[in-house]
Amino acid sequence: MEWKNFKTIFVKNILYFLFFGVTVALVTTYVNYNMEVHKIHKKLSQDSTFISIDIKSHIKKYLDRVEDSINSVNTNQLFVNYLINSTKQSKETLQQLFVNSMKNNNNFFQFRFIDTDGNEIIRVDKEKNSKNIFIVEENNLQNKSDRYYFIETVHNKVDNYWYSKFDLNIERGAIEKPLKPTIRVSRNVFHKGKYYGILIVNVEMKSLLSYIGRNTTFDTYLIDNDGYFILHPKKERKKLDKIFK
Repeated sequence: MEWKNFKTIFVKNILYFLFFGVTVALVTTYVNYNMEVHKIHKKLSQDSTFISIDIKSHIKKYLDRVEDSINSVNTNQLFVNYLINSTKQSKETLQQLFVNSMKNNNNFFQFRFIDTDGNEIIRVDKEKNSKNIFIVEENNLQNKSDRYYFIETVHNKVDNYWYSKFDLNIERGAIEKPLKPTIRVSRNVFHKGKYYGILIVNVEMKSLLSYIGRNTTFDTYLIDNDGYFILHPKKERKKLDKIFK
């Protein structure tokens, strides 16, 4: 064999070997990459599922506590006594029951009993930017017969709970400032088949929104049925900006 032919064969073998080695390396890298991507996707899926379950569980506990508090007042004998015999003394005693319920629920900022005509009969409020809870005087009570939460609760007329839209608190026709993200939870009041009105709680949602957005793994968004942001990871986006124009 001539040296020239030997050299050519040798070079070809080297090139084949290098080509084979590079091919094996690329295939191995590709396989390893896909395995790592699969692991990452699986881990992200597991993490997102865990966080989603945790958030749903927290929301449920948050709202269950609201329902339990309303039910506790609704079934309390002090409330029943007031419905049967609405004296000044029974009203004052009942007002303290509302105050105690508010004290036991840091996220409540208003608890009311509204009669069948929409008149606030008992109203307990939490002072703005304070933990102070006070009973609203009779001359400051309002008629809420035109408010959607009263109308929809009354029209519901069944023995279960009604939830309002997620909105901002409104007092005397104006949006309260600083803005207070709010939901209202209510139920109709019956005793021995007679209808007496509604119990309704205004619940501040700031702490719940803070909990939902408090994770370092994912950016969390909360969006309503109309496509507006309720919660956005960018703090500068404070408006309920619509996703789709």
